[in-house]
Amino acid sequence: MENKPKVFLPSQGESISTTLKMGWDRIEKQACQKWTQEEDWKRFMVARCLFYGGKVQGVGFRYSVKQLASGYDILGWIRNLPDGRVQLWLQGRVEEVDAMECAILESHLKGFIRETEGKEEKVDLFLKGFDISK
Repeated sequence: MENKPKVFLPSQGESISTTLKMGWDRIEKQACQKWTQEEDWKRFMVARCLFYGGKVQGVGFRYSVKQLASGYDILGWIRNLPDGRVQLWLQGRVEEVDAMECAILESHLKGFIRETEGKEEKVDLFLKGFDISK
């Protein structure tokens, strides 16, 4: 079956320009609905900046967190800090961020963690993916 574009033909007594306008109105409406859905999703997003202390550098901590993150619908980054801690930015729906935090503490990484702290932050609307920063 071919994937043909939709053609809007004028109804009886309707001009071509009216039909074209109706077609554009449908397209605009769909675009606005999509935009509204994306905006609704952003309203339910949270961002958390977390710090992990202990033996968290030089043990594959960042790589393991990135692997864990692939199982969740989240955005973020993780990096080593000069003071020996690791900083983690998590962003997404609250239930996904909460689940990711729990997954870290329930994984093999818990043996390396001696202290944690975190705080809510402003959502970064331009953030994409999940990266390991240097």
